[in-house]
Amino acid sequence: MLLPKCIIVFCLTICGCIYAKAQTVTVDNLQSDELLRLHQLMGNKDDRSFTIKPVNINNAQDDSIAGNVKSSAAAFSFLKVKGLIKALPLDWVQEYNSDHPYGWNDGAMIPARGYQTLLSTGFYFRWGILSMQLKPEFVYAVNNNFQAFSTAQPDNTWAIYSSNFLNWIDEPEQFGTGPYKKWYPGQSNIKLRAGKFSIGVSTENIWWGPGIRNSMMLSNTAPGFPHFSLQTDRPLHTFLGTLEMQLIGGQLVHSGILPPDTTRLFYGRRIYQPKPDDWRYFSGVTLSWQPKWIPGLYLGIIRNVYEYSSEMNSTAGLLKYFPVFQKIFVSGGYSRIDNQDQLGSLYFRYVFPKNHFECYAEYARNDHSQNIRDLVTQPEHSRAFMVGAQKLISLRHPNHFLGFMTEMTHMQLPLDYLMRTDPTFYIHSIVVDGYTNYGQMMGAGIGPGSNLLTADFFLLSNTHKIGLMFEKYDHNMDFYQEAFSATITKPWTDFSLTAHSNLTAGHFQMNGELAVIYSQNYEWWKTSATSFVPGYKDITQVHAKLSLRYFW
Repeated sequence: MLLPKCIIVFCLTICGCIYAKAQTVTVDNLQSDELLRLHQLMGNKDDRSFTIKPVNINNAQDDSIAGNVKSSAAAFSFLKVKGLIKALPLDWVQEYNSDHPYGWNDGAMIPARGYQTLLSTGFYFRWGILSMQLKPEFVYAVNNNFQAFSTAQPDNTWAIYSSNFLNWIDEPEQFGTGPYKKWYPGQSNIKLRAGKFSIGVSTENIWWGPGIRNSMMLSNTAPGFPHFSLQTDRPLHTFLGTLEMQLIGGQLVHSGILPPDTTRLFYGRRIYQPKPDDWRYFSGVTLSWQPKWIPGLYLGIIRNVYEYSSEMNSTAGLLKYFPVFQKIFVSGGYSRIDNQDQLGSLYFRYVFPKNHFECYAEYARNDHSQNIRDLVTQPEHSRAFMVGAQKLISLRHPNHFLGFMTEMTHMQLPLDYLMRTDPTFYIHSIVVDGYTNYGQMMGAGIGPGSNLLTADFFLLSNTHKIGLMFEKYDHNMDFYQEAFSATITKPWTDFSLTAHSNLTAGHFQMNGELAVIYSQNYEWWKTSATSFVPGYKDITQVHAKLSLRYFW
């Protein structure tokens, strides 16, 4: 059972009592969302925070900015209630990695070497307050073999790798052997809409937070998961300012893929510990507030809780399905709430349209605090953070800009782990499948213990963007510090240079990227100044991605 029947009935019953005009929704498309966000920097009046995605397209101007063309729609009337049905765009995404997997924020696609493709299309239906969007996805990957973390590493290194990583998260490096084929429900939903609110069920990807390259709380790195949702479709205007919110609950599943060596022993004990054959229930809530006396400032809070389904039965009432509203602090000792893992964050986004500038930051925690004193005295415990900024410079041609974006995501453990046990971000000892769905990260695609620094220069017009981006990506620095820092010469770091574009012509929208990536000390192959894992070397590879969208 993907969703509890009582929750679906509860949602539909409440909404069935409300009448309002329906709103048109957009298909999940981060490139279109990004253009809408950039137009806010250009000076277009827009009170949306762009921290809860997908963003609803509210008017014809949104359609134009996002690159949409007017698609054919058939209007009808049934029982004196107006409706329409129209075809959704055809999406064709192709990706290629020449040596080993690279890339994130690609939804149902998997980490793979070689060629990979995703196809998706569907239709949108609206009748009164009821709307339905059906847009399944098909993924195919050649899934060529590549050199993953080597079994030639010594037993003590594998013991650290398992005890610090493999035993606490479901994140396989390779999704089986040979071709990979899978259908997903994709960006589909059924909703009832009342004014600025909607409630329903969905399998869409969700993005929470102010980040552009990464989102620490929810991103589209993993496939979308089945969930119910109560949310604002447009900012809600109050005497305190505007509010946006979303409350969700849904199902996360494991990949079913085991590590390459599950029988390895260290001092007579098996290194790998099997994970439960159980799905996880996820509950999350986010709220974004734009104070009316500080134009352009958005303040946000996110809390996510997840647990194995077998633990849900120990709570009665609605809290069984909304554990996100249970107490935040755990005051020591073993209690039922210890069977849950949580993540929480505070963020801001500050937009200066007249200066064509924005800055943003997010501070996140991966663990419960015991009480307020513990939170105040050790705020760095299990923390991660992100900071970023964008600036546009007007060019002589109207609506043409030179842009610069920089963002830093830091997931590496703080130094207080030397005095107090800190879980690597997205990993804990309670829910040992970690913060994943189908074996991919629900949060930042760079993964646990990793850091990313981005600098992007681009040219921008109303519907076009072309640029050059540099990134430095440090892989799982927590594992590196534990296993290799005493002897290894360098961590595993990727340096990439990426040419990218977002173009619209007629009925087509094209998003492309071509990257050259230098992987220094790939998979920590150099274990000391004189010792090497056989067959390893610093690697230079090519990553290419092309997304084509056709509007019928």
